Amino acid sequence: MERRPAAGDRYRPVMARLGGWLASRQRADGAWDDRWHASPYYATASCALALDDYGSPENAGSVRRAVAWVLDTQRPDGSWGRWEGTPEESAYALQTLLLTRAGDDPRLARAAAEGYRFLRGADLDSQPALWHDKDLYSPRAVVRAAVLASLHLAECDQRVSILIRS
Repeated sequence: MERRPAAGDRYRPVMARLGGWLASRQRADGAWDDRWHASPYYATASCALALDDYGSPENAGSVRRAVAWVLDTQRPDGSWGRWEGTPEESAYALQTLLLTRAGDDPRLARAAAEGYRFLRGADLDSQPALWHDKDLYSPRAVVRAAVLASLHLAECDQRVSILIRS
């Protein structure tokens, strides 16, 4: 609606319905699932960002639950992942933490800094296949873009960059 403010009245009811539908699909733990991706981190980032940017005020709780789930599921090495910590899933987790406005949890900056450190040392060539269609696959360019974007987000976030440099 930022690009077409005059169309806001026309789009608001549809956005509210879609926001309600997305929120109703959220798992009790705060994550979402996706039929084309094995990891809930991809779907959670996608849904939390959509609700944060376009959802109604009633959807703020869903975004906060998603952020809390990401914070609660970080591994001791700073990574995130369904079965093991992976660069791709860690990148989506960082995007959820750093791109939503639900980031008032005091654990957020430290978690993001630990995730950043994990990604800096990650081997992107050993990324497991998490995407599925007829076969499991890993779109290398998509994964690399997600990791690079997340590293950039962490470096540009003042709360996180202070911890990265210390």
